[in-house]
Amino acid sequence: MVCHREEDILKKNYKFLTSLGCGAFGEVILAQHLPTKTQVAIKVLEKEYNDEEYIRSEVAIHKSLQHSNIIQLFHAINTLQTTYLIMEYHKGKDLVMLIREVGCLKEEEARPVINQLASAVHFLHQRRIAHRDIKLENILLGEGGKVKLCDFGLATQLAEGQMLEELWGTLPYLAPEILAGTPYDAMAGDMWSLGIVFYVLVTGQLPYVASTPEAMYHLITTTPCRIPYHLSKACYLTLARLLTGYIWFRLTSSRLVERPWLGHIQEHVTPPAKEILPKVVETMCNIGYTCEQVISSLKDPQSNLTATINILKFKVSSGDSSLQTIIPAVAISVPVAMKRSHSEPALLSRGRSKAGLHTHTCPEELHYSDNTAPEGDALATETINSTTGDTTVNPMSLDSLADKSSSPEPPPNEKSMGLVNMAFSEEQSTEPEVPSDQPQVVPTASGTRPLRGWKLMKKRISRALRALCCCCLPAPRGQTEVA
Repeated sequence: MVCHREEDILKKNYKFLTSLGCGAFGEVILAQHLPTKTQVAIKVLEKEYNDEEYIRSEVAIHKSLQHSNIIQLFHAINTLQTTYLIMEYHKGKDLVMLIREVGCLKEEEARPVINQLASAVHFLHQRRIAHRDIKLENILLGEGGKVKLCDFGLATQLAEGQMLEELWGTLPYLAPEILAGTPYDAMAGDMWSLGIVFYVLVTGQLPYVASTPEAMYHLITTTPCRIPYHLSKACYLTLARLLTGYIWFRLTSSRLVERPWLGHIQEHVTPPAKEILPKVVETMCNIGYTCEQVISSLKDPQSNLTATINILKFKVSSGDSSLQTIIPAVAISVPVAMKRSHSEPALLSRGRSKAGLHTHTCPEELHYSDNTAPEGDALATETINSTTGDTTVNPMSLDSLADKSSSPEPPPNEKSMGLVNMAFSEEQSTEPEVPSDQPQVVPTASGTRPLRGWKLMKKRISRALRALCCCCLPAPRGQTEVA
């Protein structure tokens, strides 16, 4: 049962700064997590416009994902009217903004982007999770070229051999078999969408452009995708194998990560819990929490310290140097209360409901701003990249890219394009197994305060960590059912 405790947690622990953007399901707001002085992105989902079943599914799936190229979900705060998803803030821009600025990328510039995306999608597909909304708007490019995949509002957990029928996604990125209205493999649909992103990066425009949704449907389902010949052979073949209408020739994620053109893909390794949790506990004690509070929060996944623990775990595992900037507090049991200002961004009144599940696509634009976030106590009043109007169907979310193609007809220069209507030989590869290791936690917390009863506290912390190391981040509650 939802009580006022969750609302109190939101008010006391977070300071809303400015809007990062609006989408079909809700608004994303930049905020500061006060206990750790960390900037976070908060996705606001109003229950009046979003079916609670899909909110629960998004939370369960997103919480289970820990990958360097996937936006991390720290906590979900559920109130009577709204669900707030507390997520990692990846400062930078989405790929739509990038393409609008530079036109297109050279192969050597696109390669690291596709490399990181392939790693993220392979991580999902190993766990039989289909994202179902891979598009330029949902791919963030940050400092140092770091790529992050975000927005798991349409993600679904699949059973072995499960096929889907519902029509969800963003029209220009949907595979032909999805638009055909027949049962389809959602993970194969992800690979087509990834191919569309790949195509836009190296050409600067979408492969399919039409003036109406009906014309777009017809174009995607009847016209083979044309790949420019100016690309290198390795790049051409990789792109062609993603954008083929023949499902049996389309690359799977495991085959994609083996393509030589992508180069070496760094294997994702989750740091052992025995190396992370003691540092987290020590840091929480240093910033003013008592050992009793830390132990209690480990037992309660909905504790008001859940986000603090998960943010610190994320910082420790990613080697974030900002941990050193967290100034030790003096004997505080709870964060300082925050009063909401009238200048905070208004929440977007949009969402998803059961009634629209099978009838429309759901594009979502979550544009991240390049502007430096406000510092100190000042709240920013300017709304960044706010989208207005109904977005039930958005056949072309890349308006500037659509302008480059004035006609839905195929390009007249047949010599410069290749039709993807041929079969390419499939190289032999072994499907990697899903990691199933369960790290054993051996707490080695080392206190820095010469307290008389510290040894007793260390024993209590050790017992709690050993018993609850696997409970800090709740696993998905189950597979998403298909209507």
